[in-house]
Amino acid sequence: MTRDLLTAGINTVRGSAAESLGDLLNHDPDGSRAALIVPHLSRIAADPSLDVRACVAHLLHAAIRRDRRAAADAFAVLVQAPDHLLASPYVSRLAVALMHGDPASVGLLTERMLHSLVAPVRRVGGQVAAPAAMEWETSDLLAKVLAGNDTAQRQGAADVCAASPEHG
Repeated sequence: MTRDLLTAGINTVRGSAAESLGDLLNHDPDGSRAALIVPHLSRIAADPSLDVRACVAHLLHAAIRRDRRAAADAFAVLVQAPDHLLASPYVSRLAVALMHGDPASVGLLTERMLHSLVAPVRRVGGQVAAPAAMEWETSDLLAKVLAGNDTAQRQGAADVCAASPEHG
């Protein structure tokens, strides 16, 4: 069982600051807040604490609206970490959001998730592979999940497919 990084992160000063910065960017009507924060995304994403990085994913997700490239670059920094981080809800949500503009962008990350030694990460890998197949016609990852016998991967894909009204 993996520790809940997000809960631990929001109970730290840096983690809660990252959450607050993300909230500020979500309510940034003219981009003035983003102009102050975006140049620092990669440095923030490189925080040594996995707990804090789990919260930074919220900030990066909020930054997509103002500077997708900077958010994607910072995401690449963020995930240079142990696999446990990849099971955090904000991280997986951010991966899927980045796929919306460029489905191939997280293919390697999804492969990493699917082959992780950490079962919750493999489940999230299945959860990421499913929308890639259903929405962006990149079915190769989901095909591997369905052809395999990894319970965690298959459960993750089933979670998403069952929740999708047009595919469930």
